[in-house]
This record gives sequence, C-alpha cells and structure tokens, in this order.
Amino acid sequence: MSRLAGRVVFPGEAEPQSSSTNSRAPESSSSSQETRQQNLANRFKPSNNYRSNRNQVEDGETTNSNRGKPRGKGPIRYQGNYSDRFVGRQEEAPRAEKSERSERPQRSEKPQDQNQREQVKPQRKQTKRVENVVASEELLELEDIIDQISDLNVRNDRSAAQIKRNILGSHDLIDTMDEDDWQKVCESMIKTALEQGEPEFIADLMVALFSNKLFAAVMSDELMKYVTKYIMEDDEMPIPSLLSAILCAHWPRQLAKAFDNINPILYTIVCLIKGWIEVVREDTERYYKEEKKPKYQVAREDSFEEPTPEPSKEEEEKIIEEPEMVNRCAVGLSDLCDTAQRQLWVNWMTVTDEIYQCIKPSITHNPNITGSVKGRLLDTFLQMNQWTKNRTASVKHAVTQTVGTSN
Repeated sequence: MSRLAGRVVFPGEAEPQSSSTNSRAPESSSSSQETRQQNLANRFKPSNNYRSNRNQVEDGETTNSNRGKPRGKGPIRYQGNYSDRFVGRQEEAPRAEKSERSERPQRSEKPQDQNQREQVKPQRKQTKRVENVVASEELLELEDIIDQISDLNVRNDRSAAQIKRNILGSHDLIDTMDEDDWQKVCESMIKTALEQGEPEFIADLMVALFSNKLFAAVMSDELMKYVTKYIMEDDEMPIPSLLSAILCAHWPRQLAKAFDNINPILYTIVCLIKGWIEVVREDTERYYKEEKKPKYQVAREDSFEEPTPEPSKEEEEKIIEEPEMVNRCAVGLSDLCDTAQRQLWVNWMTVTDEIYQCIKPSITHNPNITGSVKGRLLDTFLQMNQWTKNRTASVKHAVTQTVGTSN
C-alpha cells in the first residue's frame, strides 16, 4: 500500500466526517499553523483512513467488495475491470437470438395420422419386375416354341428372359411333347447357338429345361451327333464355343456334376473332351513318353519286390489315328480353352489339368501336328499359365531421362 497523504474519494460515496486531523475550517491563525504542522507529520506515518473508509456502508449506498479499488493520490474515478466490458455484450447476444427466432416463420406441425403422412410424403414408383410388366405369351403348338428360339423376326421384339418365360409357361404343351418333338426343339436350339452366335442363351435355356428328363436325354444325343460330325467331317461350326458355354453355365450345385445319372448333358460333353485328349496324348506317346518319377519307399527287412504288371493286349494294340484327326482334336482343345478362359479352370479343374498336361509335350515332340496348330496350342498354353496366378498388382518402376537443350 502506498503511503500517500491524500484521500481517495469514490463516486457515490459520502465524504467522511471531519476529524481533528483533516478539518479545514479556519478558526484561528494558531490553529491553522498547528494543523499544517500536524499534516506534515502525518505524511510520514501510515494512515488507516483509506482502509476505514473502504468498508464503510452508508444509508442506501453499498460498495462492491468484489472489485479491486485503485489506489492513488487525489480523487480517482473507478471505471471497472477489463472483463466488465463484455458483460453487456453477453447479455445482448441471447436477446438477439430470441428475437431472430421469433421473427422466423414457424414450421407446420408434423402430421400425426398415417393418412396425413402418406399425403405429405412424395410417393415413389416402385420398381416392377419384367413378369409384372410384360405378360407371358401362351404357346399352343410346337412351331411356336421353335419360332421363339430360332426365328429372328419373332425374337427381335422379345428379350431372352421373356422367351424363356414363354417356353416354361406353356406347361400343357411341354408335358405332351414326345421324343420326336424334343428332337426338333433340340436341333433348333443347337443351330441357333452355332449359326446365330448365341451359345450363352441356348446354354441358359438348357438349364431351365433340364427338369424334363426326356429333353436331357435327347439333347445329350444331339450334342454327340454334332460333335462327331465336327471331328470326323472337319465341320467348321464353332462346336467348342457351345461346349464351353454349356460347361460354364449357371447350373445348380446339385446338377453341376458330370455323372450319367445326375446330368447326362455334362457327362456327354466331358466324355467327348476327354476323347480329344486321349487322341492327342496317344499320338504324342509314339514319339515321347514321360518317365514316371520313382515313389519314395521305406526300406524294411520284410519288404518284397512287387511283380511288375505285364502290358495288356489293349495297350500293345493301340489305334493309330490319322494326323488330320489328331490336328482337329488339338484345335478343338485350343478353341475350348480360348472361349471359356479362366472360367473353365474354376468350374472344371481336373479337365483343365488334363488338357494342360496334354498340350505341352504335343508342342515339343509330336511331328504330326502342323506348325499352325502348334502356334495355337502355344498361345493357349501361355494363357493357361496366367489363369492360376493371383490377380495382385505388380510393382513397376518407371524412369524418365531428360536431355538438356543447348542455348
């Protein structure tokens, strides 16, 4: 606390009562001199007048004890703390917000009833299925089914799903069809796949009609006839593309098996493909025979040598096929892999492995296969090596070289 003789006066505070030390009434010259001397003496003594006046409370007036009072000489007016400047602003802010809220237009009350909610919400049109939009056609005769499959004028205005739905919807006609009728339908299906280039559509239709056992039996016989013609007569029809589409079609899990009692169509196709493999392999073994690796055997005292089996008469008398047929079978295997691609390895891994093991020695050691056919087999062999690789991104490094220009 500074030792000052002056008295601090605050606004609104009454002056303290006059004391003997601070009275200024001029009574006499002697008294005035005494007061001057006494005031000079009091300058160097600590005064408690400020402390006593600080806490005085007069009638109707109070002092704010929370605020710190400035200390100095003479009458000083208190102007408040720095934080007091923002008190008014903080009080004005919520008032302004309330006024803005009152000025905003009030939202309409939400409808509580379900009927009102349906009226307020915009109703979206639900997506409809094709079956609900386009009515199925009723097929009454066999020619109607054949036209739906093979006639381009009829198929031009109908999708594949609609044609399949029309055929499956005519139960009365399908249940009364005999073997000759199914043979006509199967021939039209195979011709549509080969001549019009739509093997996927025909394969999908086969899966849909497979529940009819008579259709499955007739279709397997027709496929055998067309594939035999393709190999024996050097037919230029794209038979391998049709076979690959049937093998890679969306068969149900319980039907995707090459067994005669489960799926005769797949059984026939797999047997035909394995026949091509046997023809190429037997012809290659005439010039190159792969040595079998010795099996690891544990040495035992009581072990005995097993007698080597004698070659049977069938193995000694192998049928030697003509080079033209060997080349056709090799081309058929190559086209089958090229059209099916990796899906063949995913669905039929065993058949793909047999084709892979057959192609490699035929390229290197079979002189009966022509150069053009070997080139196609080599391309297929390189593609098959890529099927088993993981589809991971490889890291590549790119380097650029800049050439400075001379001024």
